[in-house]
Amino acid sequence: MKAHHTQATIAPILPSSEQFADKLLPLVNRVCIDDYFMGDGSGGRRTRSLNIGALYEPLGLEAWYHPAAYKAVYEQFRNVFPEEQLYVSREGFEP
Repeated sequence: MKAHHTQATIAPILPSSEQFADKLLPLVNRVCIDDYFMGDGSGGRRTRSLNIGALYEPLGLEAWYHPAAYKAVYEQFRNVFPEEQLYVSREGFEP
């Protein structure tokens, strides 16, 4: 049974399976997707100064640490959730 007004916030986006959205569907009715770039409040400068990207390289997951990576996750979720239940970054934290 889906909880009433329950949000999952995916922040920052991390490597996940294609089934992630399907697994959340019965549990939430709102999803906010945020990343290291929009979500750090400085356009990614703070995250870059911490050299977070270097953690992805040895794993071969550099594509996940990219300003466009959230778009792929958004599309995965859009295939499962109605678009009016999906939010990106700041808009997902507004009432």
